[in-house]
Amino acid sequence: KVSKGASNAALTTKVKSALAKDAGFKTLGKIDVDSNEGVVTLKGRVESAEAKKKAEQIAKQVDGVKSVKNQLRVEAAKKG
Repeated sequence: KVSKGASNAALTTKVKSALAKDAGFKTLGKIDVDSNEGVVTLKGRVESAEAKKKAEQIAKQVDGVKSVKNQLRVEAAKKG
């Protein structure tokens, strides 16, 4: 039997890798992923509402994810 801590960590890793595989997520360093019994929480900053929605969709497709709490904040990249 896998401990809850270990399975939460494994799920977090799976979600992070899924986000990393998507070329649109160069901002990955700013996204924190937490997992608790299949509920994944995304926190941090992304460049657009589209990126926020896409991160949630990617996380939802990961095997083992029951639901996603999207707490990402949209902050436009500063030009210059």
